[in-house]
Amino acid sequence: MDEFLNLPTTQEAIQNHELPIGLEFEMVQSIAISFNQLKSLIYLSDSAESLENQTHHLLNTSLCFGKKLRVMLVDPLEEYRSYSEKVSTYISSKKEISEIAQQLIFEVNRRLEGDLYSDWLIFMPNIKVIVEHGLSEKDLDFLFKNGLRVGLHFVIGGEYSYIGNNIHEVPKYLKSNAQWVMLGMRLMDQMFLDKPYNNREARLELDEVYLHDRKQAVKLKITKNN
Repeated sequence: MDEFLNLPTTQEAIQNHELPIGLEFEMVQSIAISFNQLKSLIYLSDSAESLENQTHHLLNTSLCFGKKLRVMLVDPLEEYRSYSEKVSTYISSKKEISEIAQQLIFEVNRRLEGDLYSDWLIFMPNIKVIVEHGLSEKDLDFLFKNGLRVGLHFVIGGEYSYIGNNIHEVPKYLKSNAQWVMLGMRLMDQMFLDKPYNNREARLELDEVYLHDRKQAVKLKITKNN
């Protein structure tokens, strides 16, 4: 992780208030997303190990901004409790999870009314369980459409079997409306993003992903959790 964060292109991205996602293979430079444009990033994989590695990578990267970025981690299964003292807000109790959508909507409305802005990354590494606690398509639609205006950016993780193959309203909404998609799996193995035909596409290593902007994908190298 330190090697990635200390790269000149990664440091430049952080100074420019951009979230570094990974290293582009050909130019070996950091690819980042500006917080001014980041409404939503979903990440998924058909491998539990890859999904977990993506989560650690994105969490550790987001924590390198210090006081310039606050991170809320919504962790219903307490899979990432080791970050509870590192993030700004850690939410894991059933009561808190069941109320998270309304709390976020309240916060967005409060900021809109008061013309307030501060950058918060809302991290949801297990969207399936959060949905089971009450998060709805209507909630997500409001948050995605209004969050960026007041500094709320959403990073949402889940298994491909849930997001990619599910006809439930929330997975369907995410497939259609997520701004960026990070895939820890072959492009040919997913069915909702544009992809070039490649019957020789190799399986990804644990520290490899695709970043898709709804038009095209770029292959990136990310850090590997030890």
